[in-house]
Amino acid sequence: MSMNESWRTAAEEASWAHYYRRPLGWYVHGRSIFNHLPFILAVRGQHPQALLEVGSGTGSMSIFLSYFVDRVLSVDLSTEIVGRCEDANRRLKGSASFAECDAFSLEEFPQHEFDVAFSQGFFEHFSDEEILRLLQQQARAARRVVFSVPNDMYPRQDFGNERLLSKDWWDEMVRRSGLRLIESKNYAKPLRRRKEMYLAVATSEALSA
Repeated sequence: MSMNESWRTAAEEASWAHYYRRPLGWYVHGRSIFNHLPFILAVRGQHPQALLEVGSGTGSMSIFLSYFVDRVLSVDLSTEIVGRCEDANRRLKGSASFAECDAFSLEEFPQHEFDVAFSQGFFEHFSDEEILRLLQQQARAARRVVFSVPNDMYPRQDFGNERLLSKDWWDEMVRRSGLRLIESKNYAKPLRRRKEMYLAVATSEALSA
């Protein structure tokens, strides 16, 4: 194998696309939920009956939430990811639905069709302008938006394009999008001291006094 071929193979293996090709088993599924329990609790804390996940990833979040919520739809731009999530959903006894959809074009859903739009590890891959558009799209489709991203205390860029930004930066970005913050905080994964994840709950609706 030439040096160029070796580099290409390493680059392909160190990517989200390669990560998502791994079958989602019960151990990884449970570890993912455990690591982001504050995020899961924030979603559940909105008492949703209908959930929209934007950016399916492994499908773990939607599959777990489907154990408790009647309607969970997860969308992703990748046909391959959608197919793998559907397979995982069957293996892990979930009742979530998965569909191909552009996160920048959620107009196919009626306004506030969902109680919560949520994403974990999604927004940090986009530019300022794109984040604003994505937040506004999600706030149109759902009454509340809940998301989690690695913050500026996260120790590394896992696959190179993550923007590791502060809580103040994310708070301001939510406000710039026209949404109202209900809650925002940094949280630590269990068994870790460093609060390296940011969590926000926001809405486009008027907040009661």
